[in-house]
Amino acid sequence: MLILHGGVVLTMEADQPVIRDGAVVIDGAEIIQIGRFDEIVGLYPYAQVLGSKSHWILPGFVNAHHHGGVAGSSYRMGFSDKPLERLLLLIYNSRLLEGQISLAYLNTLNLVSQLIRSGVTCTTDFYYGEEKMPYLGAEYGLKAYKESGMRLAFILSARDHRSVDNGDLELFMHLMPDQLKEKVQTLGVNANIVSQDKYISAWENVFRDFHDP
Repeated sequence: MLILHGGVVLTMEADQPVIRDGAVVIDGAEIIQIGRFDEIVGLYPYAQVLGSKSHWILPGFVNAHHHGGVAGSSYRMGFSDKPLERLLLLIYNSRLLEGQISLAYLNTLNLVSQLIRSGVTCTTDFYYGEEKMPYLGAEYGLKAYKESGMRLAFILSARDHRSVDNGDLELFMHLMPDQLKEKVQTLGVNANIVSQDKYISAWENVFRDFHDP
């Protein structure tokens, strides 16, 4: 039995959204009672107490946009922080990504541990893996999430064109001077291009073999 003590308990309930000097009682993996700390602590005299009036207790956060797998931790390998489009050029076209899929489990687990430490209990992962594998490498990331206990909405992500402009480069290339056009045409040629048929097949495999757990 565990009692969490907080100077503020945010309940998200319309009739009592905030409890001052409150407590949350946890038994195993379930919240069994919420109320004033002075009342709660008397009901469970042998429970362990964590927290104080200086702490806040609130529901777990939801991260609506996350990237595990290989690309998710690429910036940790020496990439400096840059505007999005320039960063995508580095991430999706660097040799540092080659052969990394065996590390995708550790990369994902490392990022999930940071989410949990930040109070995130549910995430949406737009997962980039490896185009040569039957699940596009999804099994490595899903293994990490299953072990962590994180609630997850999983989106298997892939690219079927270059990402230099995060969109369709051809729409505005004709407006460029010839010299600039020639230079741009050499950029953003991704190694991991996935056809629509292969992507759909991989998604079907992931759903078939990993959805229930």
